[in-house]
Amino acid sequence: MVTLYVHEQGASIRRVHQRLKVVKGDEVLHTVRLRDLERLVLYGNIDLTASAMAVLLDEGIETVLLTTTGRLRGRLQPGESKNVLLRQQQFQRAADLPFRLRVAQGIIDRKIANARAMVYRHAHNHPDPLLREVMTELDACRGRITAQETPEQLLGVEGDAARRYFAAFGTMLRGDLPFHGRSRRPRSRGRGRCRRDRG
Repeated sequence: MVTLYVHEQGASIRRVHQRLKVVKGDEVLHTVRLRDLERLVLYGNIDLTASAMAVLLDEGIETVLLTTTGRLRGRLQPGESKNVLLRQQQFQRAADLPFRLRVAQGIIDRKIANARAMVYRHAHNHPDPLLREVMTELDACRGRITAQETPEQLLGVEGDAARRYFAAFGTMLRGDLPFHGRSRRPRSRGRGRCRRDRG
């Protein structure tokens, strides 16, 4: 099952038999079979014909409408999901602690491995005892992952590895870019705080 993202401004979504076609002028930009489509995401000025809208709702395919910058405008939600059985399996998996732990272990292992790779690449050109020490500590963190028995313990390993990585991160910056560690709520040096508006 696929999610189709349409960004081309002025394009039109049309139904042709059991397919949807993305068309602009006389050019067909993309075609997808309805049976393969799970979700349609439209950015900005995209036309959705009445027949296409009807078949999307009939087939249980959600359509998400966004602005060109990705802000949610709304969605067309079918009465019944196309993948009820899939959703049921997802809920069952979410309640399966050993499965959740295995997935989380894999994610955190790759995150720490990527952090180590970045430190290694920098240390190759800029040898520094601190960087070598951090690589050893990150290896040790990876070695602890499979021994963790709860998500909370696993998050503790992830946080430990992140602290070690960011302790070295400041040494990898060049120029006048001071970095003293990771912060959940960073403050600017001027008045007020840095702010991220939610879309």
